[in-house]
Amino acid sequence: MYGQSALRRYELGAQQPAQIASLGPELFAEGICLAGDHLWQLTWQERVALRWDPQTMELLDTVPYNREGWGICAVGEHVVTSDGSSELVWRDSETLSPPGIIRVRHFGERLDGLNDRHHRAGRPGRVPAHRQALALPAPRPAGRQPPPGPVPLSWP
Repeated sequence: MYGQSALRRYELGAQQPAQIASLGPELFAEGICLAGDHLWQLTWQERVALRWDPQTMELLDTVPYNREGWGICAVGEHVVTSDGSSELVWRDSETLSPPGIIRVRHFGERLDGLNDRHHRAGRPGRVPAHRQALALPAPRPAGRQPPPGPVPLSWP
């Protein structure tokens, strides 16, 4: 939230943060992930990403970002970001430059509202907002059926 966004470190099980690095009141922090030796933190509508040192919680860099920042997850040497649309963006984990876009479809229709990030079996997945399903990209061998649609989730 504006004026309340921060990077916080908690000891496992602690109720209060052990360390806080506050963001400026003009930034609304969203997705965050560890990618290599740094943390990436996206901002919602400000179109900047913040690179942090995970050990010292020092802000290392502010990088221009070409979309709204909703979610991010690390996948190998890349990160995948979402902006609430039907597109996921593969990005370089060092620069956030976007070498590719994944257009998520279910039976040929756009699967909008992709938000929460999950990473299972080496594949990034997304939970469409307000839906109880997990969209997982599946490999499509030549000549085989299209990848499966959203996988139902069981909620506690």
